[in-house]
Amino acid sequence: MPRPCGAKDHRLFPITFEPKGIVFLSDEQAKQLSNVTVQPCDVLLNITGASIGRVTTAPSEMAGARVNQHVAIIRPIKELNAQFLSKFLASPVIQRIVDEVQVGAAREALTKGMIEKFEIPLPLPAEQKRIVTKADELMGLCDRLEAQQQERTTKHAALTRASLARFADAPTLPFLFDPSCAIPPAELRKSILTLAVQGKLVPQDPKDVPAQPAVANIEKERERLIAAKQFRRSQLPGPPEKGPFNIPETWLWMHLSWQRDA
Repeated sequence: MPRPCGAKDHRLFPITFEPKGIVFLSDEQAKQLSNVTVQPCDVLLNITGASIGRVTTAPSEMAGARVNQHVAIIRPIKELNAQFLSKFLASPVIQRIVDEVQVGAAREALTKGMIEKFEIPLPLPAEQKRIVTKADELMGLCDRLEAQQQERTTKHAALTRASLARFADAPTLPFLFDPSCAIPPAELRKSILTLAVQGKLVPQDPKDVPAQPAVANIEKERERLIAAKQFRRSQLPGPPEKGPFNIPETWLWMHLSWQRDA
């Protein structure tokens, strides 16, 4: 199942996959769950319970696995990079939607209809890769920063204990502590993901063409899949003209309903 990396907030960034809690299925059980078969690069989203909102990209070794009712499989079309989609789903704009789902009802869940309505910003594939690379680089720096802050906290706690012991021996001796002021890595991760999905993390390439041709290809492929009964026709309209935030002129908005059924 998707898991948080260490003690970090599991919903601030795409997370790794840990084979914890996996159970063996017989051939008969697996056959009954053939409609929830995982493929490499599927995006897995927890939709119920305490882990709601967790997201990861399925590794190649998970091919052929099945998921339970707590996990939704999102299978991106070729024009949408799975890692970019994971980062968008982990970004504050989507996590706010997840938080609203949980308000006032402990057992609320994300439904398929709700997920389909998510509005996804669509850069060209080359720019998606640039964004993913830069975001991963900055997330690595966040990991280093967090490790340094944890080490600093541990040392500060040891210094505090030693100082208190000295103070007990000489209670009139003044001790002043100046705690370090630093930006929490959790807040940095939020900013990184927000900038990434808004097209502000990497410079825009003037050679990039608008995303309209890519959307035309998406529509053509979708019609082919509908005709082959591998895709159902969505009741939602085409790409929304405006989303929850401004995006570069070469990008477009699309509904997540433009994805294949898993």
